[in-house]
Amino acid sequence: MKAVFVDIETTGLDFDRHVAIDIGLIIVDLNDYSDIHEYTSCIRCDEAHWWYSDPKALEVNGYSSHNHHKIAKDDWIVSEQIEAFLKKHDIVKGKAFFICQNPSFDRPFFLQLMCHEKMIEMNLPYHWLDLASMYWMKFFGSYHENLYGIGCGYDVSLSKDSIAKSLGLPPEEKPHKAIGGARHLFQCYKAVSENRMCWPDK
Repeated sequence: MKAVFVDIETTGLDFDRHVAIDIGLIIVDLNDYSDIHEYTSCIRCDEAHWWYSDPKALEVNGYSSHNHHKIAKDDWIVSEQIEAFLKKHDIVKGKAFFICQNPSFDRPFFLQLMCHEKMIEMNLPYHWLDLASMYWMKFFGSYHENLYGIGCGYDVSLSKDSIAKSLGLPPEEKPHKAIGGARHLFQCYKAVSENRMCWPDK
């Protein structure tokens, strides 16, 4: 089984108003993590989107219209490259799935680059799994609650950096870049799958 770890940097949080400006994809064979392939690109957008961008989002990812334009590609080129990348590594239903930190954020921005009809045509995986839910169920859900501290004075945060800290991993590098976010996401996933948890002292 393969996983596509996805991270996207944007001009803001509202997918009706803002746009994806950087995408990182990492395809991993989950059997032994031995087969890893990466794709990343910045995505060109027009001045109107920069005008309506959220300053807080740009503070996080460090992009501006000046430094971004020099390295960005047109969205149709990025879309074609993503399509070729996913086809090359046989990313289809039943053989793979997508993993991201927050599907309600990442998937709508991904759809700006690859429409729903194209995803159906390519038979891409329907399910987008999220790290936060995996982490929650692994360490707080079900019978684990007595072992890992619900009701025992621990504050639970589901941000990726908080999850990383509890797993003994460093935070994502800043400013955030999409491929760095995808790599960090993969590291967190591996740590969760290995049952690794490093509780701080109360």
